[in-house]
Amino acid sequence: MVKASKQQRMYQSFKFFFKLFGQSDKFDSYFKVEKFSRILHPLHFNQIGVSAKEKRGFFKKQLLEIEIETHAYCNRQCSFCPNASGIRSDKNQLLPIELFRRIIDELSEMDFRGSIKFHRFNEPLANDIIFDRIRYAREKLPYAHLGFHSNGDFVDTEKLQRLSDIGLDFLWLSLYINFNEASKNHLDLAKKHCIDYAKKFGFKMTPVNSEKDLVKYIVSGFRFEFVIFVPDIYRNGSDRGGAIIDYAKDVRISPCVSPFGRLFIDWTGCVMPCCNLRSDINSHRKYILGNVREHSLESIYFSDISNKIRYGLFDFSKKQGACRTCNYDMFYYSKKANDLMKEIKVKIASPDL
Repeated sequence: MVKASKQQRMYQSFKFFFKLFGQSDKFDSYFKVEKFSRILHPLHFNQIGVSAKEKRGFFKKQLLEIEIETHAYCNRQCSFCPNASGIRSDKNQLLPIELFRRIIDELSEMDFRGSIKFHRFNEPLANDIIFDRIRYAREKLPYAHLGFHSNGDFVDTEKLQRLSDIGLDFLWLSLYINFNEASKNHLDLAKKHCIDYAKKFGFKMTPVNSEKDLVKYIVSGFRFEFVIFVPDIYRNGSDRGGAIIDYAKDVRISPCVSPFGRLFIDWTGCVMPCCNLRSDINSHRKYILGNVREHSLESIYFSDISNKIRYGLFDFSKKQGACRTCNYDMFYYSKKANDLMKEIKVKIASPDL
């Protein structure tokens, strides 16, 4: 057993103390800001005069996570999702296989070892192309972490076995309850929903702590990480870039890490800077970073619009546009954290953006 360092033990002790008073998120945020500050670099904002070799090396180091939407269809129209309008009811809207392979091949050339999630605003298991897509990605990217989120409606034992056989690393089932029920019953409803779902398949589940979800369970007996959870929509629901007004929060001043190490690819090939933005919503179209039909992931990451978005999101300032009332992946404000980001802005951020 690896013995925890003195610093780790102090961190856990302080976190426990803050958790007693319901402040664990704020405590962790101090460490998150400091960690985020260490990755910030002038190349995040301006690449003028930088060699192609240096840019490629930087891109390879920065890119940690990608979401790829293999098709558009979702069988649900949840009130807390833009799909409530029925915009994702067409089963024929597919990411072309040649485009998918182009994406995976580029990642293979750079020996990508981060995380690839095969979902966006769709239900991945609603179309069997998911199996061939994951199989191809596994062959090309043996060290990447492959998986996706699902609503669980299309799960069966045969599909779970196929996913295991082709080398899936993780599957997270987001089960939803009737959030119109009295709020005091949400926790009990969530537990019952997960237990009833598990009984249908004979899953053996172990509850685990989760500060952001109502309940969360690990399912045993699979080669891949299998999680079943019910998200806490009331506390942590997002306004999806302003598309769901009911979930809009106060004006955001928190930085956002999303456009620094993640790319999100819609079934159309459009690349977005955030999981909450999508190219088929009119108010989000101006945030399209590029399209993989025409450009490489690397060139999209270094596009002018990508630079500008990162510049507007890395410090403690009032956010604009689709990010204005977003509460996703927040950093809590403190004077020390704000001073740190101000210092970094002076040192590395281009004033020309």
